[in-house]
Amino acid sequence: MKKWLIPLVGLAAVVITGTAVGLATAGGADTPTGSPPNECNLVDDIKASKGSVTDKAKSDLGDRLDMGAEGIDLVSRERVDWPDTSLGVPKPGMMYAEVVTPGYKIVLSAGGQSYEYHSDLFGTQIVAAW
Repeated sequence: MKKWLIPLVGLAAVVITGTAVGLATAGGADTPTGSPPNECNLVDDIKASKGSVTDKAKSDLGDRLDMGAEGIDLVSRERVDWPDTSLGVPKPGMMYAEVVTPGYKIVLSAGGQSYEYHSDLFGTQIVAAW
């Protein structure tokens, strides 16, 4: 191998590694949309989703009872790992993926009666459990 080729290969490796590190740490608007969120954003999303999950459940209950969400109170909301994607409320004849599905069990109160809702973690799926 020629003596000048070894330093050239070494230099190329340093440039490629430096470019890869720079791209990986750049973040922001240059981050591809298919990239997973960093831990801070995920935590912020989870914190933000708690309120929206409850709001979605209140909105659904308000629509079902034909009343405003302001007359509905939150009794409890607890973090739950559902055993499958049915969120603990399987419908007859339906098949569900048997994967642990993180979410919430939400209990609301309206007109002196309690209503239970189950959701996934981000509130993309919310089902009435009553």
